[in-house]
Amino acid sequence: MATGLLAQLRKQFPNSDIVVAGPPLLNSVYSSHPYQVEFIPFNPKNWRTFFSLWREKTFDHAYVVLDNRFSWTAFAIGCRNIIGYKNTKKSYKDVPFSHLLPFPNQQTSIVEIMSGLVDGQEDTLEFQPNQWPSPESKPYQKPNKPYVVMHIGASTPLKHWHNSLWLELARNIKLLGYQPVWSAGPGEGKQIEAIDPQGLFPSYAEKLNLAQMWHLIKNAALLVCPDTGISHIAKHTFTPTICLFGPGNKALAGYSDFFAKAPFLALDSEPDCRNQHTFFKRQIDWVQHCKRSVKQCPYQGKCTKDIKFETVLSSVQEILSANTAINRE
Repeated sequence: MATGLLAQLRKQFPNSDIVVAGPPLLNSVYSSHPYQVEFIPFNPKNWRTFFSLWREKTFDHAYVVLDNRFSWTAFAIGCRNIIGYKNTKKSYKDVPFSHLLPFPNQQTSIVEIMSGLVDGQEDTLEFQPNQWPSPESKPYQKPNKPYVVMHIGASTPLKHWHNSLWLELARNIKLLGYQPVWSAGPGEGKQIEAIDPQGLFPSYAEKLNLAQMWHLIKNAALLVCPDTGISHIAKHTFTPTICLFGPGNKALAGYSDFFAKAPFLALDSEPDCRNQHTFFKRQIDWVQHCKRSVKQCPYQGKCTKDIKFETVLSSVQEILSANTAINRE
């Protein structure tokens, strides 16, 4: 989601060194140096990663993306100018900032919220796949083309669709002449086993790293998944995507002006219980999503499970019939 910010920074500072400090998991996908940036793995729970930043030369600017607690990290490594968004309440997290910008007061995507940290945006930038070269990855057994990736995992069980509907969708995709393949993240392999206990379709669950997942998605005819991080890879590879939104808000975490040309379709049931307004500990009236835990949800993920099978299947049929499967290697 920070890609729009990187594009704006590179436009604003065409000759400057730009460093991204982020979760170590993302290291492999940044290995292709999009927008000529360097990536430093950073985990606030691992003090050793702090010293990787501290050893860098002093930064002129630090853009703190949404979570203001990292302003203290920027301060500790000597950043001269620290920029971020105001909190809705005064907080010790805001003390180190040089500039605090007002948070957008109308519906805005997370991509545009992040890129809005950069001054001087005269026109809207739009992403093209050549701006983020594919990362190198270790060889793996690739599925036969054409294939459709069905990524099952998500950050919370409340984003899970019905197991029986996933399997029925896979069967229908097979009838359309495409190979369905399962995908899921670390620790989510058992969910695939519950959906497809007979192993009717090949599974890549827990077998690929993020760079390999990039290539699996890049060469797919279609990705079907819940509202999860994997959908953002597809936006970078321009892989047609059907994304199922339950607790999350498609206007906030799905669509964006920056990725407007990416073939992305968000489906949801528009639940009434998507009525919470907290966003990175800020109270933002226009934000409409649900951050309840499994224990707090009185409906056991009904928001996702209410997405109708017929709606998903017709969307799959429409996209695949448009002959969108191309070789992207």
